Amino acid sequence: MRILGLGNDIIEIDRVRRFVEKFTDRCIGRIYTLAEWNYCWSQGNPFASLAVRFAAKEAVLKALGVGIGASLSLTSVEVYNDALGAPGVHLDLKANELLSQKGGKRINIALSHCRTLASAVAIIV
Repeated sequence: MRILGLGNDIIEIDRVRRFVEKFTDRCIGRIYTLAEWNYCWSQGNPFASLAVRFAAKEAVLKALGVGIGASLSLTSVEVYNDALGAPGVHLDLKANELLSQKGGKRINIALSHCRTLASAVAIIV
């Protein structure tokens, strides 16, 4: 198995909280999919969940070698948890095309957060 792309990101949870509280209407469809939004708000600390998903989206875009807006939007990457709780990503058509162009078959992600920070790593294999 070859690593074809690597990305990471870290963000302050409080920064995400302030943004969400101020611009709630801009979050769904621009930053988070409805499924992500609903999942995060079902968690004990929704802002930590929102922040770690934002970090994961950034990490995936970095691994793909693109920035936000130029080629893909934040909703091009949807972060989910499988039945066992392991995180994964769904990509839209354009993001999948970029993954294929890199020769990648899938993107593995790892998510982590503490009281103040959220971080994510994405690896294209």
